[in-house]
Amino acid sequence: MALWLAFLPVNTVPARMSLKFCHYLNRYRIKNIKDARDSSICFEFSGREDDTGRRVCGVGISAFATSVLTDPVSLIEVPDKWTLEEAATVPVVYSTCYYGLIMKAKLKARQSILIHSGTGGVGQAAINIALALNCEIYTTVGTQEKKKYLRRKYPQIKEENVGCSRDTSFEKMIMERTNGRGQYYICITLTQQSFMYLNKKV
Repeated sequence: MALWLAFLPVNTVPARMSLKFCHYLNRYRIKNIKDARDSSICFEFSGREDDTGRRVCGVGISAFATSVLTDPVSLIEVPDKWTLEEAATVPVVYSTCYYGLIMKAKLKARQSILIHSGTGGVGQAAINIALALNCEIYTTVGTQEKKKYLRRKYPQIKEENVGCSRDTSFEKMIMERTNGRGQYYICITLTQQSFMYLNKKV
């Protein structure tokens, strides 16, 4: 038994696992995992509860496994229209965006927000949350292919509201589109250099 199991709350429950993001890491050799059971790099999972058979996803320690023990409060019931593979991509990025945008930044309906790297996991989660609030969305992408993908998936986002995340040219786009006002709400996963530039300019 892994050492971390000794520190779990008493009300933990087992859930069988499905596909996790670690499969991607292993496939592309981003990180060499010698023993997945002792790995702490995977926190998202999806699968079925052993006792109820419910399809669930959530966050847990060392989730790169065929089963995991986790606190029931961290479990989310998977909608019928989702596959378990899709569900395993949800917990971390949506928790991150909900905490950052709703709980901390207090993003409200029909406000304006700049979301960098819109085709990434955090970017798409932030876009979906902002769309649910009917916000005016500005976003950036790294390539024309990603821009086409974004426009297909989110036709609600105006083409002129999509800039480039590979440099700081998005400043001009933001200033022109907001009549020089800039942005108060920013969801960012850029490099430190672009982040510092953004703070000064946008």
